[in-house]
Amino acid sequence: MSKADQEHNDPALGKFLSFLAQDIENNPTHIHPITSELFNRAQSLVTGIDVDLDAPLSDEDK
Repeated sequence: MSKADQEHNDPALGKFLSFLAQDIENNPTHIHPITSELFNRAQSLVTGIDVDLDAPLSDEDK
């Protein structure tokens, strides 16, 4: 079973997403767009990092 399959069957994930949806519905003023400063900072932290999304996970990452 892949990690993605495990996540689809994870009851905690479903409960978290339901909680998140309810919180967004009840408190829409808590949602704020990302600032350009925060975006640029995040982008600077990952510049030059290559990620192969098709590469298999190591045993440590599973």
